[in-house]
Amino acid sequence: MVIAIPALKTEVEGRKLMSPHFGKAPGFLFIDDESGREWFVENPKAHLERGGGRAMAALLSENGANVLLVKEIGPGAFEKVKLAGVEIYSVDAKFVDEAIDKFKLGKAEKLDAPNEE
Repeated sequence: MVIAIPALKTEVEGRKLMSPHFGKAPGFLFIDDESGREWFVENPKAHLERGGGRAMAALLSENGANVLLVKEIGPGAFEKVKLAGVEIYSVDAKFVDEAIDKFKLGKAEKLDAPNEE
């Protein structure tokens, strides 16, 4: 399984920070849960005010994401990501590793609808 998380480029004591905004995240950290491989892909649409959902869904698909962990996601992006076959979970976490741990422990909420306007 490949997990995608919107992330900041900034790290605190070697820990990556989770971006609070899906569409405006500077990039996405991808983690292959089986191999442990991690890679960061910059968000080419981070500068847009709205309308990057299709590009974000394509970016997730191109990198093999099965799961997306977010703090919040709006309706346009939510629909595009769901159509790409990616399961979306809301998780309240500051750091990427914390978000992954919560997901693995079943403490992330699977979203059936967007949680941001």
